[in-house]
Amino acid sequence: MRSSVSISNSPQKVHVTNLEKVMHERSQTSLVFPFMWLMNAPYFSEAIIDSFAKAYAEGKTPNPCVYCNAQVKFHLLFHYAKRLACEKKLPLGIMLKIIQEEGFYYLAKGKDPKKDQSYFLSQLPQGYLPYILFPLGDYTKEEIRTLATTLDLPISQKKRQSRNLLYS
Repeated sequence: MRSSVSISNSPQKVHVTNLEKVMHERSQTSLVFPFMWLMNAPYFSEAIIDSFAKAYAEGKTPNPCVYCNAQVKFHLLFHYAKRLACEKKLPLGIMLKIIQEEGFYYLAKGKDPKKDQSYFLSQLPQGYLPYILFPLGDYTKEEIRTLATTLDLPISQKKRQSRNLLYS
């Protein structure tokens, strides 16, 4: 199932979700883990796409990723995890670190300066941070690829870098 959304009057499409791509990548690995696809397309369209298009049309330079991470992606993820009564921390493949000092949690840049995502997650609510793990924060992208090759993961060298404006 592939879905795309037009932005403004542009004939060019922006792919918001691509379940086929995810399922293909999942089929290429020998790892076995539960897979769940969460989506709230109407809310995403209204809160992210529409506000992005409006700001862009007004000559502003919107950054929908920061808002989406805090208000859509992580919001949906944590509410769903709560509904499932998940008690453990959620490991994510984002190259960041979380530091705890005096009862507060802070995002910190990971080891690989080329893959820093701290800005895009900077608005995550404090209440989410104690429940997140970023196990890749102490590695570079090349170190992760080497490890994946060592573990014989078939997608380790094939995945191209994300370049889409809105969520590849």
